[in-house]
Amino acid sequence: MSIRSLLAALTLFVSALSPVFGGQLGVGDPAPAARPKVMIQGEAITKLDDSKTYLFEFWATWCGPCVGQIPHLDGLHRKFGSKGLVVLSTSVWEEDQAKVASFVKGKGDKMSYRVGFDADKSMTKAWLEAAGVNGIPHGFLVSKGKIIWAGHPAELNDEMIGSVLDGSYNPEKAASIAKAAEDQKEKLMEKFGALGVAMQAKEWDKAEKLLNEVLPLVPESERGELTDAVRDQIALGKGDPSGIYKRIAKFAEESKDDAEQQNAIAWDLATNPMFEGKRNLELAAKCATISVKLAEGTEKAASLDTLARIRFLQGKKDEAIKLQQEALNIADDTLKPELQKTLDSMKKGVLPKVEEPEMTDPEEK
Repeated sequence: MSIRSLLAALTLFVSALSPVFGGQLGVGDPAPAARPKVMIQGEAITKLDDSKTYLFEFWATWCGPCVGQIPHLDGLHRKFGSKGLVVLSTSVWEEDQAKVASFVKGKGDKMSYRVGFDADKSMTKAWLEAAGVNGIPHGFLVSKGKIIWAGHPAELNDEMIGSVLDGSYNPEKAASIAKAAEDQKEKLMEKFGALGVAMQAKEWDKAEKLLNEVLPLVPESERGELTDAVRDQIALGKGDPSGIYKRIAKFAEESKDDAEQQNAIAWDLATNPMFEGKRNLELAAKCATISVKLAEGTEKAASLDTLARIRFLQGKKDEAIKLQQEALNIADDTLKPELQKTLDSMKKGVLPKVEEPEMTDPEEK
C-alpha cells in the first residue's frame, strides 16, 4: 500500500465515521418517498407500515467501511426482522448494477436483507443530499413515517433497536449521544489530519504516537483492518516490511482470479519507492505470473510488461527482454511506444524508472 493510497483510505474512513454536514432533512422530518428504482434482492418497499420500523441504509461496493458493516446489518436483520425491523440497503454512487448484483450474490446468506440499486439517483437526492450527507455508510431509522435517527450504522446496537421496537426509545437522550459523537468526531478529524501530515513527511515516530492518540477516538467496530494497515505502513517506513508484505499476500490470495488486480499488486511491489532495498520480488513475480495467465489481449501486454520488469530486477535479463518483446508484439498502438522504450533500455542493461506508482488500483496500470 502506497502512502498516497493509504492517506486516501484514511480520508474516506474519517468521512465515513461521521458524514453529516448541514442538510435540511433530519430527525423528526417525514421520511422521503423515494425508493430504489432497482431491487437487487428482496421485495420493494412501496408503502410504509406503521407497525414496522425501517432502516434505510446507504452503501457502495467500493467503500471499505460500508462492506465492513454488512455483518452488523445482517445480524440486526436476523435478530429483529421477525419483530418488525425492515432493513433496506441501497447502493449509491455506483454505475455498474451488474457489479453490485454480483457482489450481493457472492455474499449469499451473509447479506440476507433487502438490497436496492439507486439507478436513477433519486435515493441519493431525496435522502443523502437532502440531509447534507457526503459520506457512507449512512442510515436513517424510520418509524410511523418519520425519521427518528440518522447516522453511522455502527451506532445501531441491539439495545437501541429493541427500544425503538418496544416504544421506549428516547429521542432527547439520543440527541445528547449524537452531540457527544460530533465532538469526538472533531477531535478525530484533527488527529487524523496530523497523522496524515506526519506520514506524508515520513516522520514515522511522530506518526506512531499520533496513531496511538487516534485509536481511543475511533469506534472499536471501525478500527480493525485499517488500523493494522497504518501500523504496517509505519513499520515499513522504519525499515520493517514484514507486516505489510503479509497483508499484501493476503489481499493477493483473495484476488487470485482477478488479472488486473494481480498486475496492480505486482507493479506496485516492483516500482513503489517505499519498497526500495527491501522488495519482495518473489511475491511480485507470483502475482505477475498469475496475471499473465489470466489476462487477454492488451491487458496481457501490460501484465507481460510487469513480469519483464520483475525478471530484470531479479537479474534474469535475457528472460526479461524476451517477455518485453512478447508484450510489445501483442500491445495496441497506444501502449507500444512506452513498451518499446522499456525494451530498448533493457537491451542496454538499464531499467527505466517509473514515476508515482500506485497499488490496488488496476485502472492506473
